[in-house]
Amino acid sequence: GYRYQFGMLGSSMDAYLALRNSTGQLVASADSWGVNGSEWVTFTPTVSGVYYVDAQSSWRAFGSAAVGAYSVLMISNGTDDYEATTSTTSTLVVGGSKGGTLELPADADFHGANLVEGKAYRVQLSGPLANGYLAVYDQYGTRIGSGGVGQLEFTPGWSGKFFFEVSGNRLADWGAYTLSLRELPNLSAESMYVIEGAAGATTSLKFSFRLSQPSSDAVTFTFATKDG
Repeated sequence: GYRYQFGMLGSSMDAYLALRNSTGQLVASADSWGVNGSEWVTFTPTVSGVYYVDAQSSWRAFGSAAVGAYSVLMISNGTDDYEATTSTTSTLVVGGSKGGTLELPADADFHGANLVEGKAYRVQLSGPLANGYLAVYDQYGTRIGSGGVGQLEFTPGWSGKFFFEVSGNRLADWGAYTLSLRELPNLSAESMYVIEGAAGATTSLKFSFRLSQPSSDAVTFTFATKDG
């Protein structure tokens, strides 16, 4: 039930890292298709016993990319606070926040939230992991759109439950964070009319805007006349 992470670090080769049980059967592996990087395997055993770390060069590697020095690291920080799946126990309420921890490098947490179609939302990280990476997933665990570092704005195309993923912006990033979710104010125009001036005089445009809720965000207006 404890979660472990194994790292293959400092390799100048195209590395492949695997974990095998006592009979040699593969139980987890990592192969990121690149040189001068690190490979990480996260594993939560269901059976206690002896396991073996299998560090080697990738089957694709050749020449200098097939050889190199490396170190193997094992970390265990106990159990995970939130799963990185739609089965997560975390629910984020609009206008609220939720604390969490990436206990290990390459860890990720999912936080569910019920959102309304057409409304704009912003999720933001604070704390030691303020520059973490954020992404959005639908109820089936399919990623939607692009992610963001530190904060992310999202307008759902339908109402329902969505999931915000928190992960490290870099592979080695981990630690505590607070994730907040709020609805962005809606801006609407009203009372618009034109005051015609005399020939050659300036025409005045009168209008007002309304925010759906108080906001400290800066608002920029861009408009043009029919003639450009």
